[in-house]
Amino acid sequence: MLLALSAPFSIQAVDQVTDSTTIIKKDPPPKGGRLHIPANPKAGIVCTYGRGWLKLDLPRGVYSATVTLTSATYQWNGLATTDQPYTEIPELEGRYTIILRTDDNQTYSGSIEF
Repeated sequence: MLLALSAPFSIQAVDQVTDSTTIIKKDPPPKGGRLHIPANPKAGIVCTYGRGWLKLDLPRGVYSATVTLTSATYQWNGLATTDQPYTEIPELEGRYTIILRTDDNQTYSGSIEF
């Protein structure tokens, strides 16, 4: 004997979250400083980010980086390390400047959009 059962159900919309990736480039030396051309002039730190988080792929020999996100009205600071490359951030919207200062005192900057 085959029984057909019917039960009410609902389908809820799922918030589509997309991840983004950008390369945060190394800042040039200050004027008057010696220019050092790296082996790969496009070298940078890969930053993958999404709603409420970001992840840094730190280069070899770099163990941590302070992260600063700024807009015209907001600033957030955090830390990413090789052991903890994911960093929780507030759920931001819009365009932000990102500045990374590594433990070997190198500065990288760029912009990201949430």
